[in-house]
Amino acid sequence: MLGFTKINGSFKFLDFLLPQVPYGEFHHKQQTLTYEKGYAVRALLTHSNENVDSYPPEMPVDYSSAGKEVTASPVSHDAASKLPKWVEYDRKVLRWFAYFKESVTESAQEQYRIRRITILYYLEDDTLEVTEPKQENSGILQGKFMKRHHILKPDGSAYKPRDLAVGAEVIMYGRTFYIIGIDAHTRCYLERLGISMAPDQSYPESPYDTKLASLHSTGINNATLHVTSKTRMTGFGQQDVGFLASMSCVPLRGLNTLAQSCGSVQVLRFYIIWDDRASLYGDRRPYKLHYFVEDGTCEILESLDRNSGRDPFPVFLRRALLPMNGEAPKPGFAPDRAMCYGPSDLRMGTCIAVYGRLFFIHDCDDFTRKWLKENMGSSDEELCAVDVTEPVDAAPAKQLPEYNGFGSLEDSAQNCTSLIPRPPRKDFYKLMNKDKAVLRFVCHLVEQAGAPKSRLSPTDGERRFVLSFFMADDTLAIFEPPLKNSGVVGGKYLERRPVTHPGSDKLITDVDLHVGATVPILQRNFELLDADEFTFQYMENNRHLYVMADADQALRALAAAVQRAGNSGAFQEDDSEPSGSAYMTLSQLNEAIKSLGAVISKHQIISIYRRMPKDVLQRVSVMSILQALCCCTVLQMRCQVKMICS
Repeated sequence: MLGFTKINGSFKFLDFLLPQVPYGEFHHKQQTLTYEKGYAVRALLTHSNENVDSYPPEMPVDYSSAGKEVTASPVSHDAASKLPKWVEYDRKVLRWFAYFKESVTESAQEQYRIRRITILYYLEDDTLEVTEPKQENSGILQGKFMKRHHILKPDGSAYKPRDLAVGAEVIMYGRTFYIIGIDAHTRCYLERLGISMAPDQSYPESPYDTKLASLHSTGINNATLHVTSKTRMTGFGQQDVGFLASMSCVPLRGLNTLAQSCGSVQVLRFYIIWDDRASLYGDRRPYKLHYFVEDGTCEILESLDRNSGRDPFPVFLRRALLPMNGEAPKPGFAPDRAMCYGPSDLRMGTCIAVYGRLFFIHDCDDFTRKWLKENMGSSDEELCAVDVTEPVDAAPAKQLPEYNGFGSLEDSAQNCTSLIPRPPRKDFYKLMNKDKAVLRFVCHLVEQAGAPKSRLSPTDGERRFVLSFFMADDTLAIFEPPLKNSGVVGGKYLERRPVTHPGSDKLITDVDLHVGATVPILQRNFELLDADEFTFQYMENNRHLYVMADADQALRALAAAVQRAGNSGAFQEDDSEPSGSAYMTLSQLNEAIKSLGAVISKHQIISIYRRMPKDVLQRVSVMSILQALCCCTVLQMRCQVKMICS
């Protein structure tokens, strides 16, 4: 085929070979992947009939009987699915039941043991897994016997379902497994593929299981046989029931119950206490005393409570004859039985000596109580349990050490309550709802009551302060307004901080603040003279908390004082003035109430003054005060009449 190129500004034709492609023919590369139901699978090539999946087999096989010649079944299976194998056979498992024999050496009861297993075949990847069901108290590590993987046959090929026939012998890693059955799902699945299996077989009997079944038929179980055989070996190391209970997994209470049910083994149980608190590091500890009727021996076991912190050594005294004199026998010589403890010596409320230790017997179990009644003739009064419980002392209240003045009281308390101190918790309700609530009072310095010597100068008596109490965190601050030519520099007198009462840890709160009160603050006494309008309104709105701001209670106290005085001359109107035209200022009202001898605080007088209507000059009418007192008197009389009638 001809071609051309540009040389020196002109095109030149060249001869070269090109692929001989016929016109109109295209050779596309065939696709090897396709999508079936959302999954990418290999497409079947037109020139190949190879199936992607290796299972199910093309020709089902008949396994109706093991050992016979394998013949092909005429049953045809369905067409292979186009889905990938790991999707089609996801979580589909076939299960076979089998067993193998394990030889047992150095045992007179069995020469071999039957181990039951389960073989699981996973269809998604043709892997096998062998598990062994767990049996209670078998003493064998059971569970997963072989992990899931491809297990090869002795010839090197992998196991397939056709190789696991009922009645066949399967060799895995040199161990022979005998297949005896399959489950219903596996049998149904294989029958749909045309594979028939032989009927299920039963597990062979093990020699040890046969012996146990014969013992169970006579009413003797494993624990009873074990206890009886051990108690007969008293000449070989004194193995006893207490030792077995401490070393075996059977509880002592159940074990003794089994031993008591046997005719040859009768054990009396007593509950005893050893009080050794008189010695150094001594304690009061409970024990159990077991008396074996068959040979008169005793053993003492310790009763350990949960989380007692003691080592788990329950055997305090091994089973042996217990001499009453408390002396240990000489080596090679047995103590005299006549000088040892017997059932008649073990009584409620008595003490026994155990090699220099005194144990107090306070109770026994029901079997022991019944045995003592039948064999020793004990009465119910002699067998009554003795109460040995001691009163539990109440835990002492935690007391914080005396506040040293460094830091805040809450921070100092946190160092005493925990090893790693944390910031004290704040009352967020007060912080959010009373953030802007500040009570302000005008105060001045006063002498401490009963002080032998005055510590205030004339200048200090003329100084005025503003005490601010912050409701959000119960702190207060004192500010001194600057006064010209006073000789005292004003400003901040006390930083905002919580203040406690002298000699205690109790904080000064808003309840302690009212006009006329004297507040001790850091070895100084401040008398509250007045308050701002917000403080008066806040306390009157919450008069259930602030008693001094309750005008009704103040009027009742004033009415009671007027009744005790016998007249209300202090509030009488002047005859020279028209009726109802007499008025009183706050100072005049204060002097009139004091003349009656009424015990009313300044804040209560201010509350009465604020309750009454006032004229332009902020004076209250005497008539309104008298009307209020009359109303309070009538109400008090009505209450008294109701109380008398009731």
